[in-house]
Amino acid sequence: MQASELTQGLQRLLQAQCTPAAATAIEQGADAAALWQALQDSGYADAAVPEAAGGAGLNLAECGALWLEMGRHALPLPLASTLWIRAEAAHHGAKVPAGPLVLGNDAQLQALPNALHAQAVLVLEEGACVLRAVQRRQTTGVHGSTAANLMAGGDMLACWPARTTPRQAGALITACLMAGALEHVLASTVDYANTRVQFGKPIGRFQAIQQHLSVMAEHTAAARMAADMACSSAQPRPLQVAVAKARCGEAAAQVVALAHAVHGAIGVTAELDLQRHTRALHAWRTDYGGALYWQTLLGQAALADARSAFDFMAQELNPI
Repeated sequence: MQASELTQGLQRLLQAQCTPAAATAIEQGADAAALWQALQDSGYADAAVPEAAGGAGLNLAECGALWLEMGRHALPLPLASTLWIRAEAAHHGAKVPAGPLVLGNDAQLQALPNALHAQAVLVLEEGACVLRAVQRRQTTGVHGSTAANLMAGGDMLACWPARTTPRQAGALITACLMAGALEHVLASTVDYANTRVQFGKPIGRFQAIQQHLSVMAEHTAAARMAADMACSSAQPRPLQVAVAKARCGEAAAQVVALAHAVHGAIGVTAELDLQRHTRALHAWRTDYGGALYWQTLLGQAALADARSAFDFMAQELNPI
């Protein structure tokens, strides 16, 4: 996923509108209407809608680049899922509301990411994707989290055949968000190590710190590669999505721990934005299925396949 003018435009927009102070305020209960309106007016929610329907017609790889950028800023609003749902609806000729939309964990509506501000939720019902109005939202009680437990109302706003389930789409998007957040955490930690002076020199010159940074870089690169591979096809491939979500979850556990080890106690304080990204990464690890869930699906698929292990990996898991 390469940077494009659209990606750079989103980066500038988020730098201006989704500042650490603004994002923290929303996480603490401030009104998110102004930020959502800025995102809505920018057109990014319709970025993957076909040009004939008024969008930019982005492909999956280009959407992945946008999701990475949203992850780098730990955006506390469901722009990523709204982008996906609007594109899928447009593909099937369905119309959806203009407000924030979230993906259900197929039929499950508990602890959905960024659902505190959702107007509608996409669920899986009898093999179809059904968009239903949100009747009630309940916070999860987790500090600084905009995740919510939802109760979908009876109104069906749109419906189309499921070529990708909400859980698969949510896992793909979350993997991209995690890869972006991991890159931000790594860059922030390297910068801190190069500026924090102890015993007369930057702590980044100490071998132990360099080892931490090296391991962080390794996991971050692997997570980014997995996310890129999952976005390499015209449509998400379930096994590539499984690899991406599992690998990003594994990377997050390692990178978050090492980042806080390098920063010390200051890393968990509101003084630094690090804790906002690491909190998000911990939450994303289990959203739409944790690493064990997706690894189990991969193992079952491999065992059920008649091909050799090499052919299975080469043909099912590699980009095409």
